[in-house]
Amino acid sequence: MRKLREISQSTGIATGAPWGGYSGGTKELDNVVHWEANALRSLFPGYDVEIRFNSDRQSGGAWLKTPSENPAHPVRQSEDVGMTATLRSNGQIVLASSISSRALNKPTDFQDEMAHIFIGKSLKENADHLKKHVDRQKLRKLSGSVCSTCGSHPFK
Repeated sequence: MRKLREISQSTGIATGAPWGGYSGGTKELDNVVHWEANALRSLFPGYDVEIRFNSDRQSGGAWLKTPSENPAHPVRQSEDVGMTATLRSNGQIVLASSISSRALNKPTDFQDEMAHIFIGKSLKENADHLKKHVDRQKLRKLSGSVCSTCGSHPFK
């Protein structure tokens, strides 16, 4: 059995707002994003996961740690496979999963030029969707992953 990798919390980007980007606006949103992080880590045990929130703290998500497609813009790293949560004004939390075209196994109806986005009714539905549509071969190649057990050879 593979060892589960690390879940880290992004410190956010300085926006002038106190704690902007580090945590969600409510404890419930924080909890949902942490559940998503654990689900991602279970689905993809060879990858580290990063939790981050948008500066308005009304949405956030958990993302597999992958390098930026453009090294000149490292801020756009870890955006290939993720699960997100958005707090609506009525208090409802909307869940979604996202797969970049770099990690998608085949084109789908839900895809635009940047990513494939799916809004599921539950954490399980979003996790099942990622399981079905993420191309693990592409993900391994773009992430340059190594074995999480020994850390020395390419992850297979």
